[in-house]
Amino acid sequence: MLMACSSLLYLCCSYAWSRFGYRWLGLWFCLVSALSVAADAGSGLLPERAIGRLRVADRLVGSIGLVTSVAINSDSIPHAGLCCLATASSLCWLAAGRAVARAEPHNRRKYLAYHSCWHA
Repeated sequence: MLMACSSLLYLCCSYAWSRFGYRWLGLWFCLVSALSVAADAGSGLLPERAIGRLRVADRLVGSIGLVTSVAINSDSIPHAGLCCLATASSLCWLAAGRAVARAEPHNRRKYLAYHSCWHA
């Protein structure tokens, strides 16, 4: 439940892009949020094959959204640097969550905390 709720944080990106005149990117992040919620919350409810497809779609659509956001925001060298720093920070949270999942598979709360930071 916590993981699915944290996926809704992508709606903040949707709202921000919509407010700055990028309605299509706002809608794109609505799709990112929906796929992420479905992929994270559907485990155990949907067949494993469907979850696998949802995860692939989630990662593809999310990656396109991330790259597009970085490209649009990189309108100067300092902004490009900040975008790269923010992206690196997000990837560190993702890596930390995956490391916890491998090293401490029973510690679901710790993993969820790291993964929620990735969504944020």
